[in-house]
Amino acid sequence: MSPIFLWTLAFVCSALPALGWILLWRHKDQQDPEPKKMILMAFIFGIFSAFPFFLIRHFWGDALQGIEIWGSVFVFAIAEEFSKAFAVVRLGKHLKIHFNQMVDGIVYATAVGLGFAFAENILYFFISISTFGIGETFWEVVIFRSIGTMLAHSVFSGIFGFFWGYAFVSRHITPLHNFSVSRFWKVLQESVRFHIIFSHILQARPSTRGHEKSDLVREAFLLACIFHVLFNIALQISVFGYTLTVGIVPLLMGGFLFLSHRFLQKQNIDIFHPV
Repeated sequence: MSPIFLWTLAFVCSALPALGWILLWRHKDQQDPEPKKMILMAFIFGIFSAFPFFLIRHFWGDALQGIEIWGSVFVFAIAEEFSKAFAVVRLGKHLKIHFNQMVDGIVYATAVGLGFAFAENILYFFISISTFGIGETFWEVVIFRSIGTMLAHSVFSGIFGFFWGYAFVSRHITPLHNFSVSRFWKVLQESVRFHIIFSHILQARPSTRGHEKSDLVREAFLLACIFHVLFNIALQISVFGYTLTVGIVPLLMGGFLFLSHRFLQKQNIDIFHPV
């Protein structure tokens, strides 16, 4: 089989499930849905966000192979989530006239995550075809990465996007001010405790003293990394000879249901107005 055919098949097998997931997330955004061209832009941002990760794997792949499995679990999770989060934040500069709901952050961030997974899957599928041919093993890889991996990337990015969306439009969070060493330790402590997320946002309770938007974005990034690390652990770690792969099911379904529920919240818009 020619390389052109292999790359084309890999592209098609990556594009179709990505399109399906994008349509699913957009369908949930029934109140003032986002423009298709902006979702496409988010998807493209996600594709480009995967390239730095590809370069790391290309130039330092041998060194990464020598890292203990626990190291790779953390390194890859943080690197991927940082690439996607950076793309989401950069995308925000183009969304001011369209971004008017907190859940818009989910729509755009999941599109970025799916763009990342799309680019990643093309490479994985091409390698799989080249190694195993078009057989049972290849289709197993396609099914798992089309369902499990794509859902994982959209959920982890969507969680980041939800809280980033809050920071993007909320009037209860103050803009970024000067950053000092003493404030660094205070922010670090609160970020690890997810103080803004658990004490205010998830309880639909405005902050009484104000928080900087960068603090919330930092907490959202850490939370996405934790979910991604748990996902990697479930795929790569064995306990007493038993794999933990089954653990990804409640993890992904829980994240999916959490994000789906956000679209149904009546407080989606009201929460932004001062009380």
